[in-house]
Amino acid sequence: MVFLEVLHSYIKEADCSISDLSLHAGVSERTIKRYLAGERIPAAGSVQIQQLARGIASLADEKGNLNITEYEIYVALNEAAKGFPGDYDLLLSKLNTLIQELSVSRNNLAHYLNYDPSYISRILSGNRIPADITDLVAKISSFIASHYTDSTWLTGLLNADSFSSESACKDAIMQWLLSDIDQIQKEDEISHFLSYIDRFDLNEYIRAIHFDELKTPTVPFQPRNARWCYGIDQMMEAELDFLRSTVLSRSKQDVIMYSDMPMERMSEDLEFPKKWMFGMAMLVKKGLHLHIIHNIDRPLHEMMLGLEAYIPMYMTGLISSYYLKKPQNDVFLHFIRSSGAAAVGGEAISGHQAEGRYYFSRKEEDIQYYCKRAELLLSQTKPLMKIFLKEDKRDFFAFFQNSAALAGSRRFILSTPPLYTMPGNLLEKMLERSGAEDNEISQIKSFHEGYSKIIRDLISEHEIVLEFPMLSREEFASYPPVLDLSGTFVEQDIVYNYEEYREHIEATNQFAEACEHVSIKSNPVSAFRNIQIIITEGENVIVAKSKAPTIIFVITHPNMVKAFEQFIVPMREHL
Repeated sequence: MVFLEVLHSYIKEADCSISDLSLHAGVSERTIKRYLAGERIPAAGSVQIQQLARGIASLADEKGNLNITEYEIYVALNEAAKGFPGDYDLLLSKLNTLIQELSVSRNNLAHYLNYDPSYISRILSGNRIPADITDLVAKISSFIASHYTDSTWLTGLLNADSFSSESACKDAIMQWLLSDIDQIQKEDEISHFLSYIDRFDLNEYIRAIHFDELKTPTVPFQPRNARWCYGIDQMMEAELDFLRSTVLSRSKQDVIMYSDMPMERMSEDLEFPKKWMFGMAMLVKKGLHLHIIHNIDRPLHEMMLGLEAYIPMYMTGLISSYYLKKPQNDVFLHFIRSSGAAAVGGEAISGHQAEGRYYFSRKEEDIQYYCKRAELLLSQTKPLMKIFLKEDKRDFFAFFQNSAALAGSRRFILSTPPLYTMPGNLLEKMLERSGAEDNEISQIKSFHEGYSKIIRDLISEHEIVLEFPMLSREEFASYPPVLDLSGTFVEQDIVYNYEEYREHIEATNQFAEACEHVSIKSNPVSAFRNIQIIITEGENVIVAKSKAPTIIFVITHPNMVKAFEQFIVPMREHL
């Protein structure tokens, strides 16, 4: 389904008007109408898709007529928007710049592309969006390279003295057209991932899906012991049968899951994600440990969406995530699920998933075969993320000590000044009036002392940048910040008063002035409230969530670390 169809179906199911959606989503009516008319598509992973999903979910919740979560709506809308990986308006601006500055004849361009000239005009004016935008960019780049290679304006734009061939010129044009857009897309994906973690509340999630009320089913479920499945629809049936069989069995054996199959087609069926998420929740409810091998050869937006889908279950501590150390080929697609009760295996040729074949079985010999195969696959992986829960606080502190010894600069993206720059007497004063339990106060003080020592050793050799907002009294009054306790695993809001906040900022400024390797970057308003981020160049990213629940993610995959290194903190009016 195209984006306008998916959006229209949700508006219809939620039984809301465009004006209602505009009010709840914070997106103008004119923009929504242009989406529904097919005149615009928001970029995949963009804030607009996030706003639309939140608005639809809010309206559906008010009216009680759409049993679907905000995340499921976001996934469906985002998949439909993936026709182009970036900001379409920015691309149009660049294309029109090329056309105007080079005095390109639209008739000649249309003849070269084998398009009607009026269609080209509608595309360049933003009144039509082509089905394959990236292909159009490639063709326009090829036309310009074949006609304007000697243009001094073009060589200056592309920062080149000359081009060795038309092909080199075409590549340079495409890179210019898409480079900034690709960066915006990366920022959108990372921003959405972090925003989702920041606002996620496990308690609210449990209440929303009635997790505490779920009972492991005991109704007999007897699919055929084994069958071959063909095409995506039968593959999805096999996936659900695997989940049902595993939940209903007596086996407590770990579950191993891997797939490098594209996700788009499965997300088009609005019922499948709900059934799949329910099945996964039941696995966790049963207490099974899930080993998820993520395919990191996907585009960044798919990889981040895949990780987001598992966030609720990551919070339980019953999921471990991995990736394959060796890059996968782009010809053969693979699918494997194994448990003590059932197994699914499948294969397809890239680009032809619908012609794939999949095998579901509950036979003992097949289960043993696929379990062994899955275990061997797992042995070829590396951890994609390390996850530390409250009971792992000692392990995290040991990890942080070891991580501090790694080479590379550090970037701290914080909502408030860091705990380690707070004077001991100020911390004592805030803890005394906090209402925290004695054991929590002791834990915070111990962490403050140990953390401060690690940082003192760190800054003696490595550069660190501290990014946090410095709020005015008016900004502070609208949403008073809380003390950063990430890493202490104490889930307690200790709110500053303004004098304490300013005192802590002044102490942090003095800390930076006294340390050659420390600098401070002030953000006007923080994009996050419940997470703190530490990026160690080329090594890892620590995302520490301070409440609901307290949890720490450590991301180690090089591509993801690089994406975080390029991340620009979004500025928002409201936390």
